[in-house]
Amino acid sequence: QVPLWEFDYPDAAENERVEEILGTLSEARLIVGNDNEDGDDEAEPYVEAAHDELIVAWDKLFEWRDKEGEKMLLHRQLTRAAADWKRGESEKERKALLWDNSPRLLRVQEFLEQKSFGDTEGGTEVKRKQGSFRLLRQFCKNLFPSFAPLDQHVWLNQSETDFVRRSVERKRNWTRGVTISIMIIFMALATAGIVTWVQKLEADKQRENAKEQTIKAKRQLSKNYRANSNHAKQTNDTLAVLHYNAKAARASVDKNEINNLLFDTLFARKHFLFNIIYNDYPVHDVLLRDESKILTWEDDDGQAKLWDVSSGIMIRTYGSFSDAIFNGDGTRILTWGYTNGDAKVLDTQSGSIISTVRHDEDIEGAIFNSDGGRILTWGDDETARLWNTDNGSIILKLPHNDSVKNARFNNDETRILTWSDDKTTKLWDADTGRMIGRPIRHDGAASFSNDGSKILTWSKDNTARLWNTDTGIMIGQQMRHDDEVKGAIFEKDGTKVLTWSKDNTTRVWNANTGTMIRQQIQHDSAIISLSFSNDGSKFLTWNKDNTARIWNTNTDTMIGQQMRHNDAVNGARFNKNGTKVLTWSKDKTARIWNADTGTMIGQQMRHNDAVNGARFNKDENRILTWSGKRRWAGGDATVRLWNVDAGVHNPKKYIDQNVRVSIVRFNSKGDKIFTWSYQDKSATLWDKKDFSKLWSQQQDKNIIDVRFNKEGNRISIWSDDNVLSILNAKSGFLIKNIQYPESIKEARFNKDGTRIFTLNNDRDLSVVNVSNAKIIGEPMQHRGEWPPELFIFNNNESIAATVDLGIVRTANIWRIKDNNLMSTISLPPYNSNDFGNFDSYDDYEPVQGYIINKDGSKIVTWTNKVLRIWDVASGDVIGKLMLHKQRVSGARFNNYGNKVLSWGGSEVKLWNASDSGQVGITMNHGKFTQKAIFNKDETIILTWGGKEVKLWTTDDNTTIGEPMLHDAEVKGAQFNSDETKILTWSDDGTARLWNINVDYDFPPEHLSLFVEVATGTMMDDFGNIRVLTAQEWKKRKARYIRINEEHVNDTCQYKNVNFYLQHHKPSWNRAIKP
Repeated sequence: QVPLWEFDYPDAAENERVEEILGTLSEARLIVGNDNEDGDDEAEPYVEAAHDELIVAWDKLFEWRDKEGEKMLLHRQLTRAAADWKRGESEKERKALLWDNSPRLLRVQEFLEQKSFGDTEGGTEVKRKQGSFRLLRQFCKNLFPSFAPLDQHVWLNQSETDFVRRSVERKRNWTRGVTISIMIIFMALATAGIVTWVQKLEADKQRENAKEQTIKAKRQLSKNYRANSNHAKQTNDTLAVLHYNAKAARASVDKNEINNLLFDTLFARKHFLFNIIYNDYPVHDVLLRDESKILTWEDDDGQAKLWDVSSGIMIRTYGSFSDAIFNGDGTRILTWGYTNGDAKVLDTQSGSIISTVRHDEDIEGAIFNSDGGRILTWGDDETARLWNTDNGSIILKLPHNDSVKNARFNNDETRILTWSDDKTTKLWDADTGRMIGRPIRHDGAASFSNDGSKILTWSKDNTARLWNTDTGIMIGQQMRHDDEVKGAIFEKDGTKVLTWSKDNTTRVWNANTGTMIRQQIQHDSAIISLSFSNDGSKFLTWNKDNTARIWNTNTDTMIGQQMRHNDAVNGARFNKNGTKVLTWSKDKTARIWNADTGTMIGQQMRHNDAVNGARFNKDENRILTWSGKRRWAGGDATVRLWNVDAGVHNPKKYIDQNVRVSIVRFNSKGDKIFTWSYQDKSATLWDKKDFSKLWSQQQDKNIIDVRFNKEGNRISIWSDDNVLSILNAKSGFLIKNIQYPESIKEARFNKDGTRIFTLNNDRDLSVVNVSNAKIIGEPMQHRGEWPPELFIFNNNESIAATVDLGIVRTANIWRIKDNNLMSTISLPPYNSNDFGNFDSYDDYEPVQGYIINKDGSKIVTWTNKVLRIWDVASGDVIGKLMLHKQRVSGARFNNYGNKVLSWGGSEVKLWNASDSGQVGITMNHGKFTQKAIFNKDETIILTWGGKEVKLWTTDDNTTIGEPMLHDAEVKGAQFNSDETKILTWSDDGTARLWNINVDYDFPPEHLSLFVEVATGTMMDDFGNIRVLTAQEWKKRKARYIRINEEHVNDTCQYKNVNFYLQHHKPSWNRAIKP
């Protein structure tokens, strides 16, 4: 049975044809059907074969079935599916029956693309299907890109066609939805990607902007800190300079600036806090036994303690006493006080008592004699006594009628001087105890003259008096002040006496007559005390006006400026050679000063309380300072040990010829130094390592100048007898003399040392072959009105220039290869109108000097106060006039030829070679600048003149560190080959080698930590400086050492100049040769 609806086709013509065929078959009674005319809703009209035999006997039908069985099955499935779909009760149910997600829809596609049943044989041309199949084909094309046009009949009825079309539509809609969703997702992802990319670009831009802003802010911050540092330099506040430099280095982003700040910091720092020893009570006094131990005792209970300097660990205690001294070799300690009249001699190492001596009442003081074998004590029992140190037995007892205030040996220790509250001073024979002469009746204090022939006393009665040692008779007249005399002292030669008084004056007296020699020195306040330098040429006073002052002994004039503290000066002393002054004050600082200028050296050495005392050690490379209130009451109560040779800006070695040094030259390696003295005509070669003489010879002529060749094995010397001499540098042996017709102005080796170029007064520039000492080719004879004064080369020595200083100034440019003249430049006269507000000049003033850049393209010339840059090719002036306010002494190009450095008078200036514009501020060297040079990387400028040598940074043209000083005019200065040292020489008869080596690898972010450890202070964000407590400092020191050890192991290339590690001798230092 086949339902009739299956024969319902979309095409009306087709339906007519089907009806016609069905009618024909029905009339022939081949098929029968049910048309449902009785109205049975359950029955469905159908047709079927009238008899089964019709089917069984239809061979063709079976052939079709066998051949097209799979397709027929698919067709029947399609038919049933279409029927079910058509009968669906709801849209949802009908959609669920569609084949949009079934693989059978793809098989239907294949079915539609093939021939229909029974059309595969005989080559019958099948008529194309029309109507609904056209639409179905279009649907399939949209859904299946590979769908081919129908070339045959496809028997799909209306229901099947509708079913396939709806399945295709639903499939297409789903595919389109998926495609659109994918496209939407892709577009969303793409959009998100673009947005993300744009956001990343924006974020990167913002990060770059933020980075630029950060860099800009850091640069500004660094600039501000450097400005503060420069201001602190102006006020001589070196401690602030150190802290601001450290902050500037941390903020800086420029490596050269950081290097200069590191350099400046190490130059400025002169003292390094080595250790802090802290007590419970204020420290009364401190003694340094040697480089490794110190002895302290406290005010409140007199507890004495021996400390290890390096670790700060207490070794032992010695009990309580009021005062103590070491013997000469530091093996014994003499103590007294707090023990009912006892004085004890202790063994320093063990602390055991060697001997005990006893007065009947309290001991006021005690001293060892020079060899430590005897002890002199005095006390309230009205006696002074002399004792044997080893066994404590009494040798002499020297009586007074009241407490003995003090006692002294004379220089040869044959006599003892004592003075007492009984208002007498007595002199005793140190061997017999016999009183010499009669008692001196003057209530006060006393001292011997150096030769022991006179005794000087001073008193509250406003007088000082001189007495004959042997007779006790007063010499001359009383030396009178207007108020109490606070002290008096013999000058070194014993011919004068210096006194100081509460009347605010010091006065100088004749030691033989007691008459005043010179006008008194009037101070602003009472003088606390006074001391002489060892050579007696200076004396030092300190006052209640917070100042200490240095005076010339012969003229009583003040030397340099006042040395000012911020509170009362508690004490002051000279170092051994009188070049430095150490002061300490209630303002909680100790300071070192230059004894010639009164300017502070290095930074303040700070405590948290008033500094009670300070002293140099024996070698003067360390300083002890002590301070304080009770520590448990918030006080300092510390002893601080400072290294005073820590600064790099100290002369390490000297050449002392005891005559004026006229010429000093390094060889190229920097390990040999040649000196020449005009006074004794001695030429000497020195080993720089230990300044030992390699050879020395007397010359019978005056040397004009000297040059080494590059290898350092040859020396060229030219002298006033017109002779050029070539010497073996190792031995000083003469290799060859070359005689010139005129005096030699200049001679120098070329770079490889095979040639010597000489310029003489006969206008000749000549080239000498070093190997055979012969002149090569014809001399290059200068063409100009006057003979040339100087000659210079470009970088590869292919071009030379000679310039005369005549009225018509001429520069000759020479090609060295063949000694031929390349060009001549006539330099026009200057117009006085060009000089603005400067002094007017003669239009024909001669050129004073000139220089040529390395490539020979530019020449700088100068007259009096004006410089100009010339283009060699055109002869034209480049840019504008370069003006000085003082006479120009010299100029030079930098290595790149884009900068010009000039100097004259006190001024040093840097210029752009492209437009003659000044770079930065003017550098002020001092009264006179003799010369200025760059270092190799042109970050530093070295200047010298007068007694000073200075370093400047090219970042902002400010000074680095403090001046390097001589005692007379500096004649020259230069860097060594690796620029770790500077050699200076002077009319004071010395050449001095200054260490300027710096650990440039040191991390700048830790420079503040370095300064805190070095100074024992810290600076807050507001620029306030406070002293670190001992605990704070020790923590920082431990951290600093740890950082330094990591730094040395990782990146440090300058291990031999890393000061703190050097001093603490870490393991690596044992393998390093400093």
